[in-house]
This record gives sequence, structure tokens and C-alpha cells, in this order.
Amino acid sequence: MKYWGMAALLLFGSVQSAGAEDVVIAADSWCPYNCAPGSDQPGYMVEIAAKAFESAGHRLVYKTMPWARALAEAEAGRIAGVFGASPEEAGTLIYPKQPLARSRNVLAVPVGNPFVWSSVKGLEGMALGVIQDYSYGATLDAYIKANAKDASRIQSLSGDAPLLGNLRKLMAGRIGATVDDANVLAYTLKAESLGGAIRLVDMSDSPSPLFIGLSPKLGKASDYAALLDKTVASLRASGDLAALLARYGVKDWDKPGS
Repeated sequence: MKYWGMAALLLFGSVQSAGAEDVVIAADSWCPYNCAPGSDQPGYMVEIAAKAFESAGHRLVYKTMPWARALAEAEAGRIAGVFGASPEEAGTLIYPKQPLARSRNVLAVPVGNPFVWSSVKGLEGMALGVIQDYSYGATLDAYIKANAKDASRIQSLSGDAPLLGNLRKLMAGRIGATVDDANVLAYTLKAESLGGAIRLVDMSDSPSPLFIGLSPKLGKASDYAALLDKTVASLRASGDLAALLARYGVKDWDKPGS
């Protein structure tokens, strides 16, 4: 999907008009960070971004698309950025100073499965459902890469809502486990009423920061990054951030005890 000239700017980019801009940011659905566009709960990162850009007279345009495509569109400058990115995964993007989450991976397995995490070798006896082009940290990424062509060990999905696909495969017994961010899995299990059928297994994973990553081709990327930082600081100081996060069942990622 390559569009050039004004058509590209209108569809994908940040359109300038008398100082106001449409700022297009995309990702695949990853609640509670970014959920369904236009819904009452579009995701707390989406709501923070909307507040940030609206405070400067701009308009956030949130789109869902497969993660690999979203990254490619941002890196090429056809959209302004992506939700839920990390410098380790997408090092060419421009990032704010302050993260919008601290991500920790966990495994999801059927309730009747007694699996306990000890090391990556424990995964060798089951098919692991992953999301195409996601990064899960150095150790797990190496395991996925080494076994990518072996469907008895690794099965990959893409699309706008690949986690739901992996959970359906898990419930159907087509995979033995899937892996994702702890907040995302907890939110999804509650939303889909799967808490009685699926349990989460801690992997002792170290949290890593997540951001809204901005396109390196975006002339105002640094300004937008500073605007996001300012907005988060203001929301935190007023208590509005805690209230926003409570609506999504999560706590402030940078507060003690969170």
C-alpha cells in the first residue's frame, strides 16, 4: 500500500491545515493500551494521546492494522507513529522520555495444565502461540527464531487482533500455551470471560518500558514526544491519570506498589 503526494498525506500522515494536524497513530488491538477505535474504551494510551494532541489543537486519528505493517508505515513516514512500541523492538522510531507502561510477559495455559516456568527449555514439549513480528525479549525471541518452522513448537498469527486468535487456539487444544504482556492477557481474559478456563504463568520477566513511538520522518516528532511527556506529567499530578487507568483495571506503572 504505497500512496504518494497529497493522497498519502490525507490517508496516512499528519495533515497540516492552519497549524492544526491530523496525527495518525496505529497498532494492532492490544487492550488495555489500545483497543477498538471509536469505542467508549479505546485504550488508555489512545486516550492520553488524544488529550495531548487536542491540547495543542490537533486531532488524533487512531487506526488498527497488523503490527508489522504499522511499524513499516511509521518507519516510512506514512503514519505519525505506533502505540505500544519499545526502543529494543523498533530502534529507528523517536520516543518520549517517559514510558506509558512497563511491560512484563506471562504465559497463558489451560487451567488443567500444571505447567510451571523454569526456563525456555520447558516450552519444548508444547506448541507456543506467538504473534508475528512481536518481540518477547532476547531469550524467547531466540527460541522462537530457532523453532519458527516447527509447528509443533511455534505457531504464529498476525492480523488486527491476533491475541484473540491465539486464545481460541489454546481453548481448542491446537496450542499448549501463548505468551503476551501481563496487562493485556489479564484484560483480555476478563473481557472474554476466560478467567475460569485459562490461567497465567509468571515467567519472572523483567519489565520493559512501552511508548508511543513516533516516525523518524515526522518533522515534529520531537515536539510531539515532548507534548506527550507534558501531558502525562499533568495527568499524574492532577490525579486524572489514576482515574483513567482505573477504568482499564491497571495502576500507574511508575508509582511504588503498582
